[in-house]
Amino acid sequence: MHCRLVCFTVAWLVGGIVSIQFANAATGRQSEESSASPVGTQVAMFELPNAYGKPVSLRDFVGKKCAAIVFLGTECPLAKLYGPRLNDLQAKFGDRGLQVIGINSNKQDSLTEMAAYVHRHEIKFPMLKDKGNVLADAMKAKRTPEVFLIDADRVVRYHGRIDDQYGVGYARDKKTRSDLAIAVEELLSGDEITHPTTEAVGCHIGRTKEVAEVGEITYAKHIAPIFNARCVSCHREGEIAPFTLTSYDDTQGWEDTILEVIGNNRMPPWSANPAHGEFANDARLSEGEKELIGQWVDGGMPEGDPDDLPEPPVFATGWQIGEPDQVIQMRDKPFDVPAEGVIDYQRFVIDPGWDEDKFVVACEARPQNRAVVHHILVYVIPPGGRNVDLRKVLVGYAPGSTPVDLDDGVAIHVEAGSKLLFEMHYTPNGT
Repeated sequence: MHCRLVCFTVAWLVGGIVSIQFANAATGRQSEESSASPVGTQVAMFELPNAYGKPVSLRDFVGKKCAAIVFLGTECPLAKLYGPRLNDLQAKFGDRGLQVIGINSNKQDSLTEMAAYVHRHEIKFPMLKDKGNVLADAMKAKRTPEVFLIDADRVVRYHGRIDDQYGVGYARDKKTRSDLAIAVEELLSGDEITHPTTEAVGCHIGRTKEVAEVGEITYAKHIAPIFNARCVSCHREGEIAPFTLTSYDDTQGWEDTILEVIGNNRMPPWSANPAHGEFANDARLSEGEKELIGQWVDGGMPEGDPDDLPEPPVFATGWQIGEPDQVIQMRDKPFDVPAEGVIDYQRFVIDPGWDEDKFVVACEARPQNRAVVHHILVYVIPPGGRNVDLRKVLVGYAPGSTPVDLDDGVAIHVEAGSKLLFEMHYTPNGT
């Protein structure tokens, strides 16, 4: 018997979505109550600094036939995906009189982070900072991205989404309706806009709220342990989640989004039906944990005593299974992940060169760019076979998953001459 410790790694990739209730001034808690459509209202003149601190006024675009005022954020997955698409819209309609204007009202996004967003996504239109969300409040903007298309008289003619390709928790192969582009075309052509209102979907704008820190539930003592246990494995630097939750400052501006996604069980991700039994690796928050987070937000999100902070979780930086006997690359060149769209599963067949039977006792799959790898599955293709053996998965990877590490006396038998199939699922993140 030949026992081998076998590991798998993935070639370099380039290139990761989150979600989302509206604010009660007394508590800061979100309430998704419907409000009157802004279509038909006039936007007041405003002046805001751009990503580099230079003041830009709406008056600077007098003479344009229309302007698309779009609220964006630097870390919201949909804002990342739609930033480049707004570039395309500006290029298509700019000569005919359109001006795209990006507005960042998030308290958690600094000018430096805005400048990095502009550079990373090669934004060609002005990106302005709405400190204290004054403009967002005046225009009753709620999410990122959210569009207000105004005419030459600053009257809102269209309000809602950019198109229908991306939403919270889904992505279509392609858009079926380009709502903003259609509205711009109709406005520039002097026609009535056929669909002046659509639903804007995305992350909540991270508002500055005048809420006193009066709650007894604090981040340091009560909330940090929950986030460390349930969220930080994905919500940390370099992982697939769109923003980090490793410190108190990281939570600022994301409270409304957090409340929404845990309220409707989108996060932490867990699809098993609890009616069919209990699972040892159940990732869901308990009702008590949800209630604590809600009480913390309602109490003004106090930080608490830093001495109450738990020890931060430690994540392995090398192989979690120890030094491997063999490392097998997905292929010998990188796979380029496009900035947007939906990517079909990519499959790569590798010959590991096994001329004798192997008994695998530990196995680990690792992406080299976690920000765009949704999951990995590595299957065995038996010798002489053309099809994968779906019953024989050597190892898988998903954010927060653990490697295969079998007990003594237990191993996965792989016949000599077998090949391996890497099945890769990539998630574009705007770059």
